[in-house]
Amino acid sequence: MKKIFGRPSGPAPLESGLANRIARLAALRAQVKSIVGDIEGRPAEQLRHRISVCLDATDLWLLRPDLHMVIARAHSEVVACERINSLIPHFEGWLPERQLQPIQPGGSTLA
Repeated sequence: MKKIFGRPSGPAPLESGLANRIARLAALRAQVKSIVGDIEGRPAEQLRHRISVCLDATDLWLLRPDLHMVIARAHSEVVACERINSLIPHFEGWLPERQLQPIQPGGSTLA
């Protein structure tokens, strides 16, 4: 980092940390959107909008019941569980590990 007038140039550490977090959240939103990307119709569109406006990873994680419903209606419960479970690695580091439990068809840990 170069110094300009006695101060380091470039983004302040807090700004770069915040920018990194914003970029990571945008990538997480994109991952969540991708599991409903092949589904058409108003419920899927509304869900994609809700994903876009989520402010944090917890809000995104709490959309799992709605994701499950939309995907299961378009495909099957098995596909819905597989797609939702595929998101778990993307939420690591965002949420406590105890919350990152896979769901099973016919059973649920969505709540």
